[in-house]
Amino acid sequence: MNLSRLSSVLLSAAVVLLLASCGNAGDASADDSPGTDAPGDGTDAHVPTTSPAEPDVTELPGNEDVPSIPFPEQDAELVEEMTGEVSGAWMEYEVLSETQLRFLSWSGNQACYGQRYELQETAEEVAVAIITGWRADAADVCTEEALAIAITVDLEEPLGDREVVELEDPELNTQQP
Repeated sequence: MNLSRLSSVLLSAAVVLLLASCGNAGDASADDSPGTDAPGDGTDAHVPTTSPAEPDVTELPGNEDVPSIPFPEQDAELVEEMTGEVSGAWMEYEVLSETQLRFLSWSGNQACYGQRYELQETAEEVAVAIITGWRADAADVCTEEALAIAITVDLEEPLGDREVVELEDPELNTQQP
């Protein structure tokens, strides 16, 4: 497993676990609200009655027990003019048709970061890189956040029985903004 794929998997696991741990934080009922006596100690204390939900765990090829991240409903906007580009590992893909694949990846605040893809096809495989970079029209102020994004890739030829792999060395504009 390459370092960028491992980093993406670990980041996705951390996000899911963080979100799962917040799952019931806003729920309060008459039984566990502040001011209710905790059993046996005679003090006013908040006693949670439920534990955070466990994340949905799925086995992905080459990975063990990786939390499942759902595909966003809409695809991210493709942006061709970016600087500071990096190739981020995509987490998974789905086949939309014989000539369309949809990839799940990570990006930042869409007002600041854009994404595009690079595709190389051979008779044996379809290699795809999801590339993220700083938008030429980026907002003046950007928040740090990780967003799951989906990108649909149009193939030149039908997928057939070709293997879908990560493109190792895409062409990147590494000039800093």
